[in-house]
Amino acid sequence: MVSCAYLTTEHYLKHHDLWKWDITIKLINSKMFGKKEIKSGLGSSAAATVAVVCSLFKAQNLDLDKYKQIILKLSQYSAALFNKKLGSGFDIATCVYNKSIFYKRFSPNLFEIFEDKQKNLDQLISVVTKKWDFYIKPFEFPKNDFKILFFNILNSSTQTTLSVKEFFRFKQANQDVYFEILKNQNDAEKKAIYYLQRKNIEKVRYYTHTARDELNKLSNLILLSSSNKNFVLVEPIELGSIIDEAEKIDGVVVGRCPGAGGYDGLAFIAKKDFDQTSQII
Repeated sequence: MVSCAYLTTEHYLKHHDLWKWDITIKLINSKMFGKKEIKSGLGSSAAATVAVVCSLFKAQNLDLDKYKQIILKLSQYSAALFNKKLGSGFDIATCVYNKSIFYKRFSPNLFEIFEDKQKNLDQLISVVTKKWDFYIKPFEFPKNDFKILFFNILNSSTQTTLSVKEFFRFKQANQDVYFEILKNQNDAEKKAIYYLQRKNIEKVRYYTHTARDELNKLSNLILLSSSNKNFVLVEPIELGSIIDEAEKIDGVVVGRCPGAGGYDGLAFIAKKDFDQTSQII
């Protein structure tokens, strides 16, 4: 993925005569992401992609704020090339904006992905220049009152591309059910965010639990219809139990299996002064 980011950004900058000199980038894997050959589920791929694109712009003395939308598109395009357009790209957008966001992904039909790498580069300028139909709106996480705790599941992870493919397969065969559940989940997620900003913990819990229930319902339907033995629930039973028990601890607001879910990790919103992290695990 990093090489995709480098090549696409280099092509864009050279096309606009903004490439002044060649750059060598050295990536160092933080210990918090685990061993580099093991998927941690902490969003390191998206972070590395955006970091490479930003580094190349910065190395050419270009203002990152001025080129934020270009950086976003180059990062999204690079990730799409690598993942064959699987995934929403919310992790890329979050890294570019460096804050909490409302996000609606761009249409998968916005551009094609070719087996010929040169064709992908040839269309890059037109793809980046055109208007994208994603929706991104930053919002302020109330960090003076709450904090986020994230736990990596040691030696475990989820194959995100496999999960996305299974969701897509189910969607194609059961569109009415699929979109009804996602609408219910999305409505609940937005209300949970609304009440989080207003520090109403009771409402945050209620609507977060509603969103969890809807997503778990969909995940279970996919599992029942799947012939792929490697597919795992978005919220595995044992992790769901940890979340339920953790929410009984004073100071823990809500917990989720974030992103693609499965065994990538656990995330909790807790009160700012919560200091009993060891009680959760």
